[in-house]
Amino acid sequence: MSELQVQMEASLASLSTAERAVAEVILADVVSATRISTAELAAKAEVSPPTVGRLAKRLGCDGFPDLKLKLASSVAVDAQFSGGVIDDSSDSDIVHGLIRQAKADLDALPAAVNSVDMNAVEQALNKAKRLEFYGIGAAAAVAADAQHRFFRMGVSAVYYEDILKQRMAAVAADESVCIVLFSFTGRTSLTIEVAELAKQSNATVIAITRAGSSLAKVADFVLPIRSTENTELVTPMSSRLLMMMWVDLLSTAMYRLRGERAKSTYQRVKKSLADTRK
Repeated sequence: MSELQVQMEASLASLSTAERAVAEVILADVVSATRISTAELAAKAEVSPPTVGRLAKRLGCDGFPDLKLKLASSVAVDAQFSGGVIDDSSDSDIVHGLIRQAKADLDALPAAVNSVDMNAVEQALNKAKRLEFYGIGAAAAVAADAQHRFFRMGVSAVYYEDILKQRMAAVAADESVCIVLFSFTGRTSLTIEVAELAKQSNATVIAITRAGSSLAKVADFVLPIRSTENTELVTPMSSRLLMMMWVDLLSTAMYRLRGERAKSTYQRVKKSLADTRK
């Protein structure tokens, strides 16, 4: 993630509602934002065109055309290590590039956390009688890890990778269920449909995905992941790290909220594994 994108992310909480809407559209798909006009971006964000210009100037640009040029430049640089041309790069260059990108994305995470009402998210998780974690494709592994972290604290938690099971579980859910969906792009139609079914069942829906995406618009709570890597060309790497950081944050918060119950259960689980190790 470029310095400009990090700056944009960090400023989300201080922006006006309209300016924030524009910023979220840009951050959700930086490449597309560099290819559209002021009017088109304003329409996507459902704001007036002057709002786009105000956001650009707030970010230190002369206007939206200048902002687009700077964004395009940052995308071109990052592309070398996020699914772009790496044929002429040495192994060392690739490793350092991937680490640089991952570090930049992780450094921007605190700003993303600050943009979320974490107390409300934590309370939604804590009051739920059952947590359900959904992920398909590459996101499935992160959803499975989330379930693994929560059930060890005595939390009723299940994980579904199969899309048909997700649909059935979403329909069978009710207001006592909290469903956490993982999606790198937030554009997978199958996942969006499952989220809509869950909402119709009155379940609480938490999406760990890109801000401003179609999935984000359905969810009750959005835990944003923002990375410049091209998920169309490579399996997401730093995006997966961001998701796992969100899982770490949520599971740590749940451990704190559940207090002695979580500690006691976790200790029993760990003790049960002692005899399995040589």
